[in-house]
Amino acid sequence: MNRLAFVALTVIPVCFGAENTGKPYRYNGGGYTLFGFGACQHKVPYFNASVGGEALLVKGLSLGAEVGYNTFIESRSKSWGLGLLNVGYHFVDRSNPKKIEPFVNWGIIGAGFGEGSFGPAASLGGGVIYWFKPKMGIRSEFRYMVISEERIPMFGVGISFR
Repeated sequence: MNRLAFVALTVIPVCFGAENTGKPYRYNGGGYTLFGFGACQHKVPYFNASVGGEALLVKGLSLGAEVGYNTFIESRSKSWGLGLLNVGYHFVDRSNPKKIEPFVNWGIIGAGFGEGSFGPAASLGGGVIYWFKPKMGIRSEFRYMVISEERIPMFGVGISFR
């Protein structure tokens, strides 16, 4: 019984602590899912579901990419895809991240595509991530998107992970 207790008290903590290499933690980016709602300039409701990722380069400067599914919420509306290359800034101390992380982002290069059509896209927005766990948080953001000739203000909520 004493050997079993000895093994349990020495081997199990080593297994769970194997991830810790002695280096201090450094936040280098992560991924997210986002579900957004808005309306175009014609007042037609809009839905977006997207996934993306960002890498923090220098301080809070980020470079990321996102791909998503988009549709206007009407009976005969066609859906389309959207791809964006984003540049942003996260107001964060990367070696000691806090629970609240504000950010801004700009979709500098983008394309909307679907059913034989292709058009330019861009976005400008910002928001906040609330980290309820060390590596998982709730992301909320507002964006103003331009897709071909449509102008769409959008509010989105999703999950971020690092």
